[in-house]
Amino acid sequence: DPPAAYVELMAERHPRPRWINLEYLSAEDWVEGSHALPSPHPRLPLVKHYFFPGFTAKTGGLLREESLLRRRDEFQSDPGAQAAFWKALTGKAPPESALKMSLFSYAGAPLESLARACRQYPGPVWLIAPEGTAGAFLRERLTPAHGTIRRNEHPGGRRREVEVFNVPFLPQVQYDLLLWACDVNFVRGEDSFVRAQWAARPFVWHVYPTADNAHYVKLAAFLARYTEGMERSQAAAVAGLFEAWNRHDESQSADGIRPGIAEGWPAFIARREALQAHARAWSERLAARPDLAATLVDFTNKILK
Repeated sequence: DPPAAYVELMAERHPRPRWINLEYLSAEDWVEGSHALPSPHPRLPLVKHYFFPGFTAKTGGLLREESLLRRRDEFQSDPGAQAAFWKALTGKAPPESALKMSLFSYAGAPLESLARACRQYPGPVWLIAPEGTAGAFLRERLTPAHGTIRRNEHPGGRRREVEVFNVPFLPQVQYDLLLWACDVNFVRGEDSFVRAQWAARPFVWHVYPTADNAHYVKLAAFLARYTEGMERSQAAAVAGLFEAWNRHDESQSADGIRPGIAEGWPAFIARREALQAHARAWSERLAARPDLAATLVDFTNKILK
């Protein structure tokens, strides 16, 4: 709440201000029932309203600039623009067959397990991580120098490469380009989580961990909505990797990969084409609803007279 003295001054104004509590984002069912509820002040002639972002028509929607999806589609349909973006960010363009993945996570994510599991991918892999938790970990643990390529020799002489790029934190517009240019995005918290959904690419969400493990409830609630209507094996692959990415399990197999990642990553990436189609359809479904800012303006102008 605002300071008490501020609230007192709010009550003295005529007309009195519209008081909105813009809440956190959640896919839990109770959010629909709490969205837009009034909360009269116990002593002053003021009414506060709770306003919840969300994924359904019974919530306030998600942040989305008017031009965002148009700019996304233009960029994703322009190979030249993508090549220029990669060259500006990394100094070169990725091989045509490369699997490109952005990594943005909290501490505790099984980054090393994922990087090791990526060595089984039948082609080059690019891991792009901003400076911070993911970038520092991958640089220190997996590469002796920035941009070093890790190679594994396989039967038949075929080499599989995983290349790590540590990049600076990007302005929002540039970060959107990174999400749009990648094939899979690992994101965290709220903001990059939403931007990854607008990117219309397969993604994996790292929920902000809480001491009481409430984040697992939030994860399950989102997975239930996101995988609704998916083919069963696809839904299982998405849920399996999301859960493994958020699980704090230190056990590892002989190759240094956590069991959940060892099982979850191959199942997820093997269905990439289907998951790409689902990500696009999910983004279009969300975009059919008003964005958060428009919904908030509509609520304050039409509901709160």
